[in-house]
Amino acid sequence: MLHPQAHPEIEKDRLVVHEFRSADVAAGRTDDPWVLGAIDFADAFLTVPQSEPVVCMHVAPDGARAPYALGRVLPGQRDGSSKWSDSIETYLREELSTETCTPNPTLLRIKHDGVLKSLLQSHVDDFMARARRSFFHDKLVPVLKRKYRITVQTAEVPGDSVSFLKRKHLLLDSYSMVVVPHPKHVERVLQLVGWTETSKVKHTPAASDMNEPDQSAQLEPQRAQRFRSAVGVLL
Repeated sequence: MLHPQAHPEIEKDRLVVHEFRSADVAAGRTDDPWVLGAIDFADAFLTVPQSEPVVCMHVAPDGARAPYALGRVLPGQRDGSSKWSDSIETYLREELSTETCTPNPTLLRIKHDGVLKSLLQSHVDDFMARARRSFFHDKLVPVLKRKYRITVQTAEVPGDSVSFLKRKHLLLDSYSMVVVPHPKHVERVLQLVGWTETSKVKHTPAASDMNEPDQSAQLEPQRAQRFRSAVGVLL
């Protein structure tokens, strides 16, 4: 999440942030401070109409078949994420005049009368917002609630935390925040890779030959499945 006063630059396909510090402390403003918010959309895909006719076939236990036309996008639909993204961005642009970051379209910015009010980071149906407290509670959240069923968390003072993308974001003070993954994800990875308390601990997580050409055989299907599962948990 970029700070409202940060200056992003493109460098080797990365977004680099400079001057990362509290705008409120720097300006001596405390009447309408910046807050951190996490927003989860419960009905995201189901609010998006199908852009073209979609028909699926239901097969009953007795073998009977019945076609159904889908009026709304369903979770798991191949193009569901892109249709949802287009829908929510259009709604926010119409209601709050959001601007999309060209290098990274998942970043949105909201300005009113030339004054920055909020930055949004989207990840499918989860959003993280950095916004002025009054704008977040009095404008952004009500606008979203008019159309969607959402769950909102806020971190406004040191000690507050929000959950975003399986991680806890804990405010320590006006300048710093700790991002903590849930222990269950680490425990799941250890289970998948077969780690035990007697396993040998290495000083680095990388194999000693990782910079050499990989000439090893492909993993058998069972181990390949465990590898994909572990990567998915880590992400």
